[in-house]
Amino acid sequence: MSLYSVNIILVQVKGVMNTKIVPADIAINQSLVKAVLREQFNLQIDSIVVLGEGFDNTVFLVNDALVFRFPRRKEALPLIKNEMILLPQICDKFRIKIPKPIFLGSPSELFMRPFYGHEIIKGRPGSAVSLTPANYETLAHDLGRFLNKLHNINPYGLGVPTHRFKVHFDRTDFEFSLKKFTSRLNHIKQAYDIRSYQRKISEICHHAGYYNPGKIMEQLVHGDLYHRHLIFDQQNQLFGVIDWGDVGIADPVADLGIVYQFLPKKTHKCFFDAYGPVEEEALLYARFIGLYFAVALLWFGHDRSDQDLISTSLKTLADI
Repeated sequence: MSLYSVNIILVQVKGVMNTKIVPADIAINQSLVKAVLREQFNLQIDSIVVLGEGFDNTVFLVNDALVFRFPRRKEALPLIKNEMILLPQICDKFRIKIPKPIFLGSPSELFMRPFYGHEIIKGRPGSAVSLTPANYETLAHDLGRFLNKLHNINPYGLGVPTHRFKVHFDRTDFEFSLKKFTSRLNHIKQAYDIRSYQRKISEICHHAGYYNPGKIMEQLVHGDLYHRHLIFDQQNQLFGVIDWGDVGIADPVADLGIVYQFLPKKTHKCFFDAYGPVEEEALLYARFIGLYFAVALLWFGHDRSDQDLISTSLKTLADI
C-alpha cells in the first residue's frame, strides 16, 4: 500500500483526552481498536497511537500509515456515514489530497458503530504552521481554486442517494448559529479579556443577520472548514483537507468563513480572484462564520489546554 510521497512531521493534538465540554458517550481506546480492526479486516497491527480527539471522533494512527476515525458520540453517526459514502465519489477530483475511505467498518458486537480508515495525509495542520506572507498568498490562491472546484461539483451526478446530502449542522441558520456562538462567547469571557473586541463582534453579528441563504442551496460543501482541517507539507504548501463529517449540500458561504478565520486581509483578493465573485452580503456572513469558528475553537482549545488553538483563535479575534 503506497503512501503519499511527501515526508512531513505528524503533529498530535495536544491536551488531555476526552474533553469535559463535549464529552464522549462511549469509551474508545487502543485495545478496543486493535480488536475491532483484527476482527473486521484481519489487520496486522504493529503500532497504534491516538492521533487526536475532536468534537465528534477519536482518531487513531495505525502502523504509522493508516488513520481510523471512530465516532465518540452518537451525534456523529450520520456524519461518519456521509463521509464513508460521499468521499469515495469525490476524493480523486482534486490535486489536493482528501481522505479516501478504504477500510469501511460495520457495527459489530465489539463496536456497535460504523467507522472507517484511510491512508494518512501526512503533514502539519494550519493551527501548527508558521506561514510567511508569500506562503499565505499561495495558500489563498490554492484554497480558492480548491473550493471553486468543490462548489462546482454536481452532487446529483455522483450516484449517491439524495438524503445523504443533508447537512446536519447548517451554519447559515443564523438564529441557531448565533445561539451557540453566544453561549460559547460567554464561556470564554470568563477566561480571556476580549472586551476590546466586543464592538467588532457586535457589528459582525449585526451584519450577518441580514443575509438570506435561500438564494444558493445546491452546492457541495465541506461544511466544517477551519485551519486545523488544512494540512501543509514541508514547504508550507496546502497538501490536504481533512475532517469531512459535515460534507453535504448547502449555501457555499458555509465554507468561506476560512477566509476570515485564517487568511490575512492582504490575501483576500487573491483568494476571490481564484474562487470567483461573491456578493457583499455573503461576505459579511462569511466573516461571521470565521468569527464563529474562532470563538468555538478558543472555547474548545481552552478546555483541552491546546495552546495552538488558543493562540491562533486569539489572533483571529484580533485580526478579523
